[in-house]
Amino acid sequence: MFSDNPSEADGSEVLRPVDAGEQGPVSQTDDDNRSEIREAIDRGARVMVASIPLPTNGPLSEADKRAVRENTERIRRQFKVKYSEMARQLGSGCSDSAISMVLNGKYPSPDDTLLRRVNAWCESYVRRQESIRTEGIATTGVVLAVRALAEYGKAQGCIVVGFGPAGIGKTEAAKVAATEDPSSAYIRLRDTHLSPAAFLRLVASAVHQSTEGGASRLCDAIVDKLKNSHRLIVCDEWHKADRRIHEVVRDLHDETGCPFLLLGTKEIYTRLQKTRSSRGEAIYDQFFSRVGWCLDLAKLAADKGGSRPLFTEAEIRQIFNSGKVRITRDGIQFLQALACSFGLGCLRTARRVFEMACRVARQKNVPVDRMMLHKALIEQAVPHGADAALVERMVEDSAASIVALAG
Repeated sequence: MFSDNPSEADGSEVLRPVDAGEQGPVSQTDDDNRSEIREAIDRGARVMVASIPLPTNGPLSEADKRAVRENTERIRRQFKVKYSEMARQLGSGCSDSAISMVLNGKYPSPDDTLLRRVNAWCESYVRRQESIRTEGIATTGVVLAVRALAEYGKAQGCIVVGFGPAGIGKTEAAKVAATEDPSSAYIRLRDTHLSPAAFLRLVASAVHQSTEGGASRLCDAIVDKLKNSHRLIVCDEWHKADRRIHEVVRDLHDETGCPFLLLGTKEIYTRLQKTRSSRGEAIYDQFFSRVGWCLDLAKLAADKGGSRPLFTEAEIRQIFNSGKVRITRDGIQFLQALACSFGLGCLRTARRVFEMACRVARQKNVPVDRMMLHKALIEQAVPHGADAALVERMVEDSAASIVALAG
């Protein structure tokens, strides 16, 4: 998640985006530089930097298996990656014991599929380590879960879906996943993108392809650009997509082999899962058969099994550690409970409440505490004249759930 940006309230310099009218003319050199960067990204997406070339189908030879094992162990030692960390990143169907047995040649079942996943993980992991990290990002549970989805999608070459309530940080997590893989493309679906042609123009723009022409021409151009590139396409706000857009993604996935990461509210899962038991929904059923992993981002697993809060206290400290104001322990706990309160906007509301409390704290030169945040929440979330008891009860229930999970 992103930490607070400097604001004018404390005298910090604020960087203002330049309006289109203020920008000078684009020179030919600028165009050439951009074209060179795009070509480098396109080439880089098609060149393996850390994995072993393997046949796409059929059983692996013993030489291929040995090469994958040796290469994986080299990367694991180089970056000091534990089997448990590999299992978490590989996601569904993997455990640290299974990975250990596969890499030591002791897996009791055919290991071709798992070795292919491990080989793809090597490529993705090294690319992520070599990418430039964005400053000011907290590695929350949602970020880790979305990252695991991205890794699984790239390893399996499939469509992956993450869903959860508004305000838990899906968009920020999606941008982190896209930032860590420079060859990936990030798009955010809007209501104006709900025709096949409009959606294809959005994808074409994201992969730096021509946006001219109708749907058929756009689709052909995108397929030519992305075929066999294995580039990850991250799609945010996917709950807005109708069956026509699902059909377009299915076609792009089938013809290019590119993995897609789709993120949105629970409507995604409800729509797809409902059609699995309904008739007359062949399109959605065909789409769902290409989904390799569908993950509820509001139900995060702890590192050692069981469940964990949506945001831990340590993550809340990292998110709200702006360096401008101090926060008391009870203030941190209140922000955690608020960020974990489904139906109140979660982290998005917690940020607004924190910003309101910060103004008071700066004026009084005191830390932000629970009482200050509580007053800000009532001002923010409760209409004038309405009963605040329901909002307060939701935060109290969230706090009780956090305590229960800790216990």
